Amino acid sequence: MPMSLTVIATAALAAAPVLVSPALPLPAVHPIEVRQPSSSINTSHAVQQDPPTGDDDESSDESSSDSSDDSSENSGDDESGAGSNDDTGNNDTGNDDTGAGDSTRPAPGAGDWRAEAAKLAAVLERSEDPEALELADQLAALGITAGGRSGPTASGGRNGRQNAERDDHGGRRAAEAPAQLLDVTDWKLTLPGGAEGDPTEILPSELRSFVEDGIFHLTPEGDGVVFRAEVGGATTKNSNYPRSELREMAGGEEEASWSNTSGSHTLEVRQAITETPPTKPHVVAAQIHDGSDDVLQIRLEGTTLAVQYNDGNDQVVIDPDYQLGTPYDLRIVAADNRVLVYYNGGQAAELPLHGSSWYFKVGAYTQSNPEKGDEPGAAGEVVVYDLALDHGEAPR
Repeated sequence: MPMSLTVIATAALAAAPVLVSPALPLPAVHPIEVRQPSSSINTSHAVQQDPPTGDDDESSDESSSDSSDDSSENSGDDESGAGSNDDTGNNDTGNDDTGAGDSTRPAPGAGDWRAEAAKLAAVLERSEDPEALELADQLAALGITAGGRSGPTASGGRNGRQNAERDDHGGRRAAEAPAQLLDVTDWKLTLPGGAEGDPTEILPSELRSFVEDGIFHLTPEGDGVVFRAEVGGATTKNSNYPRSELREMAGGEEEASWSNTSGSHTLEVRQAITETPPTKPHVVAAQIHDGSDDVLQIRLEGTTLAVQYNDGNDQVVIDPDYQLGTPYDLRIVAADNRVLVYYNGGQAAELPLHGSSWYFKVGAYTQSNPEKGDEPGAAGEVVVYDLALDHGEAPR
């Protein structure tokens, strides 16, 4: 490895103790091919499980997704009853408290030398030189990675990204399946294949080696996992829309179920929305869900990226001009009877939501179908680069 790079990396390691800080804006990753429309995870603490609700977890996912033109349709799609929203406190959240509605809060940029350290980490991680890779591992151990965060994370190392295997020459062996890039130990996958009302599910034990071209696979560069759901795909029995989406689990085949009235529950994800259907360009990329309905969604409508909640009646815009293919850093913290949402290192929303039987979801939940005017082959697509969960004690 060139001496100058060694010196810079060594200097970064020496300065690393002062880098430890909360999530920071992340530098651009490998360029993404944006499709044109066509007409990890180790939890540091055990999760306290809420009693099973017996409700289908997708009973009304789309109820918050179509707050205008589809409102009448969605209100009739909730088979579990709208009363479950009382549990989350959605009914008593006002715009005055959250800045919801028309508020737009561009996230502040960092632009400091910590971002430069992350760029250096990206160079080192792509190298085949054993010395460079060793330095990359030392930086990663301190929480400095191509993802751009400084400081420890729930899963250690690369923020939930699996530690890449080495080949016989000391270089990193290319990942061949999504589970070799992201730690999917505590997730199951729902796909748009299978029968209508009974889509394909891949449990954690099967997900370790699972890949399916077109709906769940690695990017050509091997730096991200593609989630893609065509509008003509199969849906869950209580939803009108298809998905290629991870659902949080609590180990094995037990589904996660927690409450933000105790402990602290955090999702960190580095992702990019890369495709939306042309007629109804709406895609949900992340959620908190409860036993009967969505609590909040990270949702793109056209170019407006927002946190939607209260059945889609309220929202906080986090990016008013999102461009397809742009990676962003998302952090959701549910604790102390509220939910905080961070976008590219800046706090974008504080929502007074609380409830039980909650869990996280990440992937592509396409908010259209042929009845909306989109062709069956039109799709929503999301690429996930990093993914981490943490369930611990609430901060004091």
